[in-house]
Amino acid sequence: MNTLQRMLFKLIFKSFFVTLFLLAFILILVEFFQNLMNYLNFETPVWAIVKIHFFYLPACIYQALPLALLFSISFSLGNLYANNELISVFSSGFPLFRLVFPVLILSIGVSIFSFLFQEFVVLDSSAKMNTLKGDVTNTFAGSTDIQSAIDHENRIIYYADYFVAKAGRLRRVIIIERTKENKPLCRIDATSAEWDEELKQWKLFEARVFSWNEDETLLEESYFPELTSEKLSLDPKIFKSVDTDVESLRFMVAYNYIKMLKTTGRRKEYLSAITPFY
Repeated sequence: MNTLQRMLFKLIFKSFFVTLFLLAFILILVEFFQNLMNYLNFETPVWAIVKIHFFYLPACIYQALPLALLFSISFSLGNLYANNELISVFSSGFPLFRLVFPVLILSIGVSIFSFLFQEFVVLDSSAKMNTLKGDVTNTFAGSTDIQSAIDHENRIIYYADYFVAKAGRLRRVIIIERTKENKPLCRIDATSAEWDEELKQWKLFEARVFSWNEDETLLEESYFPELTSEKLSLDPKIFKSVDTDVESLRFMVAYNYIKMLKTTGRRKEYLSAITPFY
């Protein structure tokens, strides 16, 4: 690295750290004033407020990094241009690409650092902040369970009024099996369904089964006190936590979560999750 490149680096670093500090401070102030009424209503102690914002600091740094880098590079090169120093540089035959090449390397390095910082520091600190905030203000909302899913492999649609995650049970279940042409083949109405961990399939209770012919006329109606089928093998985990915030997940967990949304046909949730993932 020659003298010109070192000079540019020095200018960038000065403005970068100052800008990073100011942006992070502004984000902390925004968070504080957004929750000020909650802190006052629940008489949150000062130590808890300080601790909440201490855990929020890594997220602020993560959000401020790209803006601080962009501003510092633009500000430094803009100053050189305003003072006509770039004219002297280029008149001496020093190429622009050679001048800014270390800056490009710096940008790539900051991008990699930002990803790793978010993956191993920000997620954990944000989780601690949300937990502490929930303890002192009672305002943190967890994810909600859902009651519908699509098993594309077996062409089966599931719908239930309730899903009890701890017991692995569905209440008031409707299951529809389709043909390859997406025509109804079978419909099952059951009062409940319970996941059998050994068989890896759902056991239906008080099930009414409706079957159709190829011309879509009703073929028969049957009743079963208990009903099991190898086709009813959709993992109960699919019915959990569809409102998960993708930005709160580690990279591979978020990838698998989005893959699950796509596989089970939840287009609305998939589209809302894929943007923050990218």
